[in-house]
Amino acid sequence: MWRETVVSTGHMRMLARPKSRIRVLIADNDHRTREVLARFLSEHGVSAGQTGGGDELLRSLERDRYDLVLLDIMLSGEGGISLCRKVRAVSTIPIILLSATREEADCIVGLEVGADDYLAKPINPREVLARIRAILRRTALTVDPIPHASCFSFDGWTMDLGRRTLSDPIGSWIELTSHEFDLLAIFVQRPQAVLSRAQVLDLLHGRVSSQFDRSVDAQVSRLRQKIEANPQSPRIIRTVRNEGYIFAIAAKRISR
Repeated sequence: MWRETVVSTGHMRMLARPKSRIRVLIADNDHRTREVLARFLSEHGVSAGQTGGGDELLRSLERDRYDLVLLDIMLSGEGGISLCRKVRAVSTIPIILLSATREEADCIVGLEVGADDYLAKPINPREVLARIRAILRRTALTVDPIPHASCFSFDGWTMDLGRRTLSDPIGSWIELTSHEFDLLAIFVQRPQAVLSRAQVLDLLHGRVSSQFDRSVDAQVSRLRQKIEANPQSPRIIRTVRNEGYIFAIAAKRISR
């Protein structure tokens, strides 16, 4: 059954693909990197489009359907961070940033503007494929939905893990990126338990990464902007000094 989500603003129209063959868009300056990665992904059941510039990237997303974008931070013309911000303003399509700089600041800024993951170059195609599959599993594009009973209520909010929706205390839907939704789901299912930054990364990506531990702070900050009455003085997701984070209020499973 075709399931399509359309997000539009101005002339831009982006669509989330139905459950079918995975299709990604590779946006990278290096032609050889694009070719090698596209060939590897194709051999493993992933169709890959290619682009080497920002304008072409935006046109491709308007014209075709993709499940995920691999976006080079150093893309020619408009930079990857700016493009990530533009795409995220109109679409929740998952974005994995690629960077040759190995600067922690790039990772943090990228996650702050809406990227779902980050990979430092030189990239390993097998790791790229694993990250793609992990993200799409979480966004329910390649797996069946979680049973409808997987709903949680906290402080008047309602979170449906199967439908991947979040509604506030007055019933309005709150739009979250796939990464923000997954992060909140981790906390909601572990209320009043302290989670270290490494634990959060492990739960998000299936791995522990000490290199970019600070990236969790940026992700939590963005989530707080959407669910906290006062993000500067949070009461739902609180920081535990020298420990990590705690979902400080009660959360209960509900039936819908």
